[in-house]
Amino acid sequence: MASRFECEVRFMIPDIDEFKEKLKELRAKVVFDYEFTDYYYVNDLEKPWNPSKKNLRIRVWKKPDPKCSVLFSELEILDVNGLKFKRSNLKEGKLCLYEGSFGECKRLLESLGFRQWFSVEKKDCTLYEIPGHKFRTVNEFIPNLGWTGELEVDGDNPEDAAEKLKRQMKILGFGLGDVTSDTVSMVYAKKNRLI
Repeated sequence: MASRFECEVRFMIPDIDEFKEKLKELRAKVVFDYEFTDYYYVNDLEKPWNPSKKNLRIRVWKKPDPKCSVLFSELEILDVNGLKFKRSNLKEGKLCLYEGSFGECKRLLESLGFRQWFSVEKKDCTLYEIPGHKFRTVNEFIPNLGWTGELEVDGDNPEDAAEKLKRQMKILGFGLGDVTSDTVSMVYAKKNRLI
């Protein structure tokens, strides 16, 4: 079950070999490898769509289990004790609105007045469990961005979430200046001058 009101920070991984070496020191275990592409959509019909607060996308999984889904996220950015992180406003985190073929997903969003904005491909991705510290992290390669990672915790209590995220960041060797509350779509859009 997805964590309730998931809270997350993202970080760039300047040297993937160093990051993997750190994970090895922490005795991290591979949970699974994955790859997918997210196709982000926006709506120009009502007030301007704010992609830092709402995300609507078609996710096309390549592995481990090929499938296609329409996902919706609604977010807020919290600043708790100096740490900015994004928090889902939906208990489910990402809400799956529909599953079907890519063509069916695309037709559904276009018929609702949305248009495709850009896509983000995630390759060579791995989810790790760090058993000694009881948390998970990932590494994901995104063309035109580089290696990224994330930390995610249950966000029912934002103060507890901030403390958990800070503890995990410290274990991985990241400080407040190394993480962002931006979604990966916003990080990608800013770097590639799409906004």
